[in-house]
Amino acid sequence: RLVVDPGIVWAMDQTSLLPIIIAYVGTMATLAVAWTLAHSQRARLAVTLESTLWVLAATFIAILFERLLPGEGLQSHWGLGLLAAIWATMALAQLYRMAGATKFEGNVRRVLALLFGLMTFGTLLVQAFAHNPLDGSIIVGPPFFSSLALAYLPLAAVLALAAWKLPNLNREARVALALVSTGFGAGYIGLSIRHFWRGPDLSVGGFSDAELYTYTLAMLLVSAGLLVMAFWKRAVWLRQLALAGIGLTIAKVFLVDMSGLAGLLRVVSFMGLGLALLALTWADRVMSAQWERSEEV
Repeated sequence: RLVVDPGIVWAMDQTSLLPIIIAYVGTMATLAVAWTLAHSQRARLAVTLESTLWVLAATFIAILFERLLPGEGLQSHWGLGLLAAIWATMALAQLYRMAGATKFEGNVRRVLALLFGLMTFGTLLVQAFAHNPLDGSIIVGPPFFSSLALAYLPLAAVLALAAWKLPNLNREARVALALVSTGFGAGYIGLSIRHFWRGPDLSVGGFSDAELYTYTLAMLLVSAGLLVMAFWKRAVWLRQLALAGIGLTIAKVFLVDMSGLAGLLRVVSFMGLGLALLALTWADRVMSAQWERSEEV
């Protein structure tokens, strides 16, 4: 009733925020009290209450964004991104509810998770083909604090949280969720860089030299961050992802960035890249040596 029928459509048609706050906040407060009473004695009921609270909170936040922020609302790249985050939250909430469920209840949860997952995918398709920032959808707000943040970061955060905290997921599923989350985060960074250099209309053709170099710097920083995270978490797959990012950065520099440089500037650029790569190689060797010593102990 709060999400589908009358749900979001009803909330968008209200002239005042008060009925919306009463409906959503009042319901969430009641469910929070119920969860407090149930979580120590009735685990299955507590799981249901907690996941429902997350779904309603995500819906309520999206409604507030739609009503309070300017622009086209849900008929925009950022509105569709928020809607996709809601559907993804619902899908993951069904998976979360499967903990301790009976066989019949588990099958129902799987069907609901699949349904919400398809709705997430469909919303992202509409965003990609009808409201794509690279195809004329105008960006609202300053660079890095614009509508792009609402379009991609909430969904990235939902998927990252699921990869980190969702129980009963195998390693492959966690890695897949983490990679998709990273992809949305990388998309936000890349589009924000283009927004910074090219303005709110990202559909303009071509790339400036400064924009290309900024992409390279961002790729290098992200790869270094992944390498540090891999060392901290002792995660081999993160280390491999970091090394793949470094390889892509090298390929981009040689195939794209250096093609437009000449003379002393080209020499200096090669030296800077070489020093950065030497530092990352040294960090990778230190990581390998540290892991080997830990295994011997």
